[in-house]
Amino acid sequence: MKKIITILIVLFSFSLAAQQIDTLSIGAGYTQQVWYNVATGAKTQAPALNWDVAFSMRARVDAAIWVNPNATLYRAIAPASAWATVNVDTTTLTPQYGVDSTWSMGAFNRTGDNNLNYGWGSYNPVTHNVVGDSIYIIKNLAGKWQKILIDKMPLDTSFIFKYANLDGTNEKIVEIRKTQYTNRLMSYYSLVNHTILDREPAIKEWDLTAFRYYGLVSDNTGYFQDYPLTGILQNPNVTIAKAVKRDTANDSYSGLTFSNRVNVIGADWKVFDLSTGWKVADSTVYFIKSQNGKIYKIIFTKFGGSSNGNMIFTKEALTTTSVRDESGSKSSFAIYPNPVQSDNINLIYSIHNSTETIDFQLINLAGQIVFTQKLKNTEGVLQQQNISIPNLNAGLYAAHLSWNGQSIVQKVLVQN
Repeated sequence: MKKIITILIVLFSFSLAAQQIDTLSIGAGYTQQVWYNVATGAKTQAPALNWDVAFSMRARVDAAIWVNPNATLYRAIAPASAWATVNVDTTTLTPQYGVDSTWSMGAFNRTGDNNLNYGWGSYNPVTHNVVGDSIYIIKNLAGKWQKILIDKMPLDTSFIFKYANLDGTNEKIVEIRKTQYTNRLMSYYSLVNHTILDREPAIKEWDLTAFRYYGLVSDNTGYFQDYPLTGILQNPNVTIAKAVKRDTANDSYSGLTFSNRVNVIGADWKVFDLSTGWKVADSTVYFIKSQNGKIYKIIFTKFGGSSNGNMIFTKEALTTTSVRDESGSKSSFAIYPNPVQSDNINLIYSIHNSTETIDFQLINLAGQIVFTQKLKNTEGVLQQQNISIPNLNAGLYAAHLSWNGQSIVQKVLVQN
């Protein structure tokens, strides 16, 4: 009993989560990129027009190279061996864009399979180098035409590339080392200013990023076309579930699939009406499982368009407890809605190193157990359970999940 009372004192010192209103702004004319931490609300901002190409810094994952949507990459025109002699007719070039559903498919990778061929080069299983094989043409942010060759990615340690004017003058050879950016998603380079840029926060510090990018959009005839989009992409370590045509007061995500496809939010949460301007899609809810293990509910309420670039939304934390149990595995437990205003309590839990059943208890401030029930459990799987608890008095309680001598406690406020 003494242990339970101690837990209650610590537990009730925390405040209950509430709905918040927040804004991600990429500025008038979409001139900024913003990275957002869902849990803390922290934002990091950088100019959207200070880089031309971006290189993936993720080790042993991909060889992705993105291109700024305001620059244009053109498909390979010659093999790498023709670097010194290649002739370019810019009137015959075909643009090449990236794919917005994955960070692994930038514009340079569009013709690859991300297996042994990465578009700009192929993986050699003997040397473990990705060797460039194609010359591309790029029109940089200053509107200048340049040729560019990604020479290689040796042993997944760096990107080595060269670029020059179309006539071969002003040639630059650049190496971007992954070891200098091990905690970043991307490293950036300006072909205009000839500089390497460190412009984004550490990958563990953000969940979402808002900016301008290219994506595939249906033309309503069964085909897709590349189109510049303004939207939100997610961190590769974040998963999101999207719910459409639902009561936005509903906190349940039972039956929804959490996906790591990076454009789950994307750009289609808003539409443009010729008579009224930008409108937010009605009854669309996003459940975000952030890097801290908690789940947040986001509903967009307004988009300011190019006049200010404001993306306004409400945010509510649904998961407020995530702890590491004695075995070292991360287990989580949440109750919603909280405060509780009915006879029903909804539980969300993911319990590791457990049996097929776990014990649920409600304990009042006096340390008395007022309700107990056994719950089914599948180890490590996020589950949802609705429990009916009639005649529960108003007040603060400790909701207690226990298994194999381990436990998680969550606060709950009952309001009658």
